[in-house]
Formats: sequence, C-alpha cells, structure tokens
Amino acid sequence: MKFDWQGHAEQPGDKALDPGAQAEFEGLQRFIAATGETVGLEPVPVESILAKVAKRQKSRRMWWTIAPVAAAATVATFVALARQAPTNAWWWTQDTRDRTKLTNELATRSKLEMKPLGLQGYDIMMAGAATGAVKFKLKSGAQRNELCAQDEPFGKFLGTCKKIDGREYKVRTFDGKTVVRFDCKDVYWEVQGSSEVGSISLARAVVRDTSNWPAQR
Repeated sequence: MKFDWQGHAEQPGDKALDPGAQAEFEGLQRFIAATGETVGLEPVPVESILAKVAKRQKSRRMWWTIAPVAAAATVATFVALARQAPTNAWWWTQDTRDRTKLTNELATRSKLEMKPLGLQGYDIMMAGAATGAVKFKLKSGAQRNELCAQDEPFGKFLGTCKKIDGREYKVRTFDGKTVVRFDCKDVYWEVQGSSEVGSISLARAVVRDTSNWPAQR
C-alpha cells in the first residue's frame, strides 16, 4: 500500500489512518527523532577537517617551493667543497727528447729540486709529475723499467737489504718484478723492473746521476 506521508506529516495524530499505516507512520517519526539526536550528539568537525586539508596543501606547496632551493644549495655546497679540496692530479708527457726542458717541467710541477738525469743507455718513454713526486717509464733494449722519486718515504717494505758501493738498497721480487728502494739526496726512490740485475743496475745509475742534485728544501 502506498501512502502520501507528505500530506499527513503535520498530522501525526490523525485518527483517519488505519492501524497499519498508523504504525508505519509512528516508526518513521521515531527514525527521524533518533537521527536528529544522533546528528546532534556527533557534530561533524568541518572546521577541523578544513584546517587539516589546508595545512597539507600548504605543506605540499612549501615542498615544491623549497625543494629546488634546497637542491641548488646542495649543488653549490658540493662545488665549493670540490674547489677547496686539494688536487694532486698527475701530469704526463711523451715529449721527452729534450731532457733539460723535461726536467724543468717536472721540477715545476713536482716542486722538487731537480737536474737532468743522464740515465745513459736508457730511453725515457714517458714522464709524469705530481706535487712531491715524479715518475719515468724507461726502456733499455728489451728491458722495461719504472722509476719513481718522491719527497716522502714510501710505506712499509719487506725487502732484503743489500749493500752495494757503501749504499743500502732494499730489494724485493714479487709478481715477476723486482722492486728496489733507496734514498739519495733527500729523495726516496723506487725502481721496478723484470729482473733483479736490471733493477739494481738502474738504481745505481740514478745514484750516480743525482750526485750533483741540490739538497731538497
């Protein structure tokens, strides 16, 4: 049965209603009353919700505004630190024909007091320098050697001490190479070669050729 509740909404006590309609109408009134009480007891926190939403939106806007600035600041800091960091890059050259010119260049770059190395019988294939150190790649016939000089002692070296012409050389062979270390004219030297005889021979040549070097500052 369909009933026009709008026509009787303001007549809850109308006696013309039959018992079934009256009961349905009273149930509707109780539902409306209960709903009203519930809404009254549990108010929707509209202002609080709006405030939270606004705060989140503001936070997101701040992030997108601050993020590029923070990134730029990070990059600027990295660049500044990179500029302040000490650099000791190696300089290398194969232009080794003029040994006087080469020695002057190596001395300027390494800050070592140097004079040209004679190294008779050895061809300088390549030379390099960094602050406080120089290196040479040498060839003598089929023999290949590396020669390094620096102004500070090398690290720990478990080699055999050999005394030749009143000078001590520390010798160690490993990985198919013989390494010889010694000091001369306030400079610490290292020779690497494929044979012990060849490495010691080059070390003795270095001692001979640096006899006229000035003392290092």
